[in-house]
Amino acid sequence: MQGEAECPEWGPLDRRRRPALGITAIHTLARDEQVATTVTTGLLRRPEVAFKAMSDVTARHQVNHAQVERGRQAREHFEDTSPVAPTVCHIDRTVEFLDLVRLQLVRGRSRAGGPRPAGPHPRRG
Repeated sequence: MQGEAECPEWGPLDRRRRPALGITAIHTLARDEQVATTVTTGLLRRPEVAFKAMSDVTARHQVNHAQVERGRQAREHFEDTSPVAPTVCHIDRTVEFLDLVRLQLVRGRSRAGGPRPAGPHPRRG
């Protein structure tokens, strides 16, 4: 019959039922975390699949959360194991301090009406 395929386990499948059965089969096979991880990684390497998957708000949120968590774990591992970690942390704190000082200087100048920091200025008509 045209429009049907033979599936050894389920018999003839018409085109309307094929996607639902495929999704069910994949979910059944991917119950194991390692299998799910491997299959998902492979599927997300396909640009069109990744694009469509990221249109799902929950999926996008989960991916973003996983990236942030992975970054936190990498930073924690670096701080615990690297001999240069104390120096890098000190530099980070210094940069944050300098950012605060710069922000206060900019705020003080703008309130006092003094010269503004260098950079693009809006044109006045």
